[in-house]
Amino acid sequence: MPLILGTNSIKDTGFDVANSVRLNRADSANFTRTPSSASNRRTWTWSGWVKRSGLGNIQTLFDGSDGGYPEIFYFAADDTFIYHHDISGADYKLISSQVFRDVSAWYHIVVAKDTTQSTETNRLKVYVNGSQITMNESALGYPTQNFEGAININDLHIIGNWKTNSYYVDGYLCEVAFVDGTQLDATSFGEFDEDSGIWKPKDFKDDVTFGTNGFYLDFADSADLGDDESGNGNDWTENNITATDQSTDTCTNNFITWSALTPRSSD
Repeated sequence: MPLILGTNSIKDTGFDVANSVRLNRADSANFTRTPSSASNRRTWTWSGWVKRSGLGNIQTLFDGSDGGYPEIFYFAADDTFIYHHDISGADYKLISSQVFRDVSAWYHIVVAKDTTQSTETNRLKVYVNGSQITMNESALGYPTQNFEGAININDLHIIGNWKTNSYYVDGYLCEVAFVDGTQLDATSFGEFDEDSGIWKPKDFKDDVTFGTNGFYLDFADSADLGDDESGNGNDWTENNITATDQSTDTCTNNFITWSALTPRSSD
């Protein structure tokens, strides 16, 4: 699973990402939006690039809420990645086989759902840096066929936190998108570099159909970091986020970050 490596110069990817947003856990930073109407709750795709700054606690990437019952995906306290749908009396939950502890690299994460699929393992797929990862079943495991979740309902949605808990992201996000009504794989949003083999982003804005509640956040406007660039006008509200949280540390311009995973010496 190739990662975007550390550098202070923009790589020649053919598509340069200029900006990201810094979400500071200590500030309770997050974005919120409540769709005016529900749309496709069976089929959708979420894509985003994430650079983690903190480890060892729950950090929620995306949360849709049906009242008090969320459909969420997040990094767990043990740094696995979890998809979790909390419903009355039971939970659907999938947990990654691997952990994500490299704070020096950007991870491209795609969560793609389609509960109309007859094969249960096709109903929820997770891709990291271009490759589908293994998700192990816990509780009820995969959603049942044609099950309608809380994401894409006309209730509160959050980027960077969990509605009923204070599980904020600590790190950077860029190129965050949601496609309403289509289950896409990672190749819709990125590609492997033919020379290095490293997974890199590509310009997808004009190539996907975002659907009614779809959105694309490029964080290019420091005065309006929740501005939707998909053409849908599905803007997000910034909470405890200011213009100074815009960053040029991105998935094509990865700033050097010391990682506890890499031994180093002061000699």
